[in-house]
Amino acid sequence: MLKVFLHVDDPQYQIESYGDYEIISAESLDECFIAAAESDSAVLIQLSHPISRVQDLFMTMENYDSLPTMLAFYVYSEEIVIYSLSNDGKFRNELTTLFLQTIGKSFPTVYNSWNDKDEIAAMSNKKLCLRSDRLQEDDYLVELFRGINKYEFDKLKTLKSYDLREGGYYLFAWYIREQSGLDYVHHTSLKNIYYFVGGLLQKECYDVLARYFGGEVFYEGPRHLYVLANVPYPQSSAFHKKILKDLSRDIVKAMGTADAHRYRSKYFKSATQADKAYKELHELQANTFFYRDEPLISPLPINSQKQIPAADTIVNTVGRIRHMIIYDTSNPQTIAYIQDLFLNILKPSMDYQLVLYCFSVILSAIYEKMTGGYHFAPNLVYNLTTNLHHSYIEIECNNLCRMMQLLQSDSKVNIPTTNNQLINKAISYIQTNYMHDISLVSISQHLNISSVYMSQLFKKELGLSPIKYIINYRIDRAKYFLKETDEPIYNIAIKVGFWEPKHFSKTFKRVTGMTPSQYKHL
Repeated sequence: MLKVFLHVDDPQYQIESYGDYEIISAESLDECFIAAAESDSAVLIQLSHPISRVQDLFMTMENYDSLPTMLAFYVYSEEIVIYSLSNDGKFRNELTTLFLQTIGKSFPTVYNSWNDKDEIAAMSNKKLCLRSDRLQEDDYLVELFRGINKYEFDKLKTLKSYDLREGGYYLFAWYIREQSGLDYVHHTSLKNIYYFVGGLLQKECYDVLARYFGGEVFYEGPRHLYVLANVPYPQSSAFHKKILKDLSRDIVKAMGTADAHRYRSKYFKSATQADKAYKELHELQANTFFYRDEPLISPLPINSQKQIPAADTIVNTVGRIRHMIIYDTSNPQTIAYIQDLFLNILKPSMDYQLVLYCFSVILSAIYEKMTGGYHFAPNLVYNLTTNLHHSYIEIECNNLCRMMQLLQSDSKVNIPTTNNQLINKAISYIQTNYMHDISLVSISQHLNISSVYMSQLFKKELGLSPIKYIINYRIDRAKYFLKETDEPIYNIAIKVGFWEPKHFSKTFKRVTGMTPSQYKHL
């Protein structure tokens, strides 16, 4: 008997039972997928507004080595339903039969998204196409970002019949974070569904534009979606502000993926200025570090909200924190001072150089106290510098606070009792740097001893290798984050030093005997 996990938003498509199939209803897309992935079952899901929720499901999929056979369907109208099926999987035929004989029977017309793509495009006036079928048109639109003149723009509109009108525009962008874990590792298995969902996401954005003044929607790679909205500038600035507010709200809803950032350019009057708007959006990415909770980031609020602190405020606050770390380590106020500095002084400043300065001074003080000697730890500061676009000031503040908590509590640091000072220093180094790319070589270099001698010491004193200790410690920290926080698994993987979520899941299961998701829901 084939077990099928079902998630539908509309109760009329609920399946109670059918033939030899065991139908199990799930409350969410994630629950549906996880249950099927861990029980060798199949998945049947309804795609409905907002489609961006499915993009969040793709994030969850990245943590699994193999996927269940999946069928996704979308109700286009009362007469038409469109479905898409995994490219491979042992239950493809059974799942298709189940769908066509139950839900599919409710509709006069049933389209397969891949086989019937030409009919779907014609039926939807080309607003609903597989993402793969829009690649050429999207490439033409991307030319706007490279810079074109008025003659080239007019020719482009004539050639492709784009809905780009005279008067003015706003450019919106949807960027999936580079370190979100979404690498489309299952592209071969899920290509049909990826392309289907991409087309539906574009359609939802087109639906928003149709309620206003039209425009175009296009991809620049699977992580970047752009909306170029026509917005003629009227005589009344109050009317323009209301239109912009309503349009931005609706675009944000359509682009609502949890792990994506959304941006909006300043107003520009000619399509020949689209390249400047595009550049502006990329520059806005740098401000994401300070705007974790903003649904839409745009230039004007940022420029008006910056609050630059006085130099002596920074110097005095950082100096006080450093003194407390070195000479009054157990003081419970230290963490409160760190939080106040980062969230109430540095965040309003939106100044990266100040953040890097404060981060490096405080981190080096913690590092000095943990290792028993002054070390600047440039590799840790460099890691922050290179990952500012993929993190938030709140996360980096919490990282420092957690390190301070470890320093203040020997039980949390959990350094094994040994009389060998080299081993103690090595363990302290590991527990300070476990979230970064450390190795046997880097630990040995830090202690000025050979890698061979280092391994011998570890096995003699602790009964395990340095690498195994690093892995075990990372998994222990991951267990804590899985139980005590609501962070996504791919974020936790990065936080404990696994830059590939897939590798993290494999290692976690090897060490604990269960997947991160199973452990979290114990």
